[in-house]
Amino acid sequence: MHSQDQIFAQNASRLVLKRASEPASAPWCKKYGRQCLRLPALILQCGLCQTVAFFEAKAQDGSEENSNQARRYFSALLDDLAEALGFTPFKHGTPQRTDSPRSQLIEKARMAGLTEYQKLNRDALQWCELF
Repeated sequence: MHSQDQIFAQNASRLVLKRASEPASAPWCKKYGRQCLRLPALILQCGLCQTVAFFEAKAQDGSEENSNQARRYFSALLDDLAEALGFTPFKHGTPQRTDSPRSQLIEKARMAGLTEYQKLNRDALQWCELF
């Protein structure tokens, strides 16, 4: 049986390798990395719910100021965070419902009770330390 730290480390390693294997010409990768470094501060300062809402808004922003690259790295960061926290494509083990891990994270961050939200916050910060 693996500890929570081991599981987070395995997830972080897998996600880093996945992003590292993307074409080196992808200019958004450096910005993605910078945003990953800012993620713990955002979570500590604003909380996971507000941080996730900010990333969600940036990933969907269609304004000219927000380039396609910016939308892509905010979207990738949300997907990676959800995956690292253990959200899977099937919610509650029901294959009929195919919510994306990102939408599950967003829903959980918004709807969780205090204790569950605090645990989710801690888990996100713990994952950020490994990333």
